[in-house]
Amino acid sequence: YEGGRFPVAHFDLYRLERADEAFELGLDEALERGAAVIEWAERLGRHLPRHRLDVIMQSDNGETRHARLSPHGAWEGRALAL
Repeated sequence: YEGGRFPVAHFDLYRLERADEAFELGLDEALERGAAVIEWAERLGRHLPRHRLDVIMQSDNGETRHARLSPHGAWEGRALAL
């Protein structure tokens, strides 16, 4: 996605068989250029970026959704709000 202050790429890793397949899709280049929204990020295993903000979406009754922010690395200690 172009047009903001930096490019944002979207990756859906649901169908990956191996974590390194994400890099064949251009994940490392996307992170060098800007940011990435990564669905099924846990499939990256040890390859998860050290500096990241996890956004965990949950639904408690099918109608109400909640987002929990979990900062890692350089994101820790930053003020975060939705």
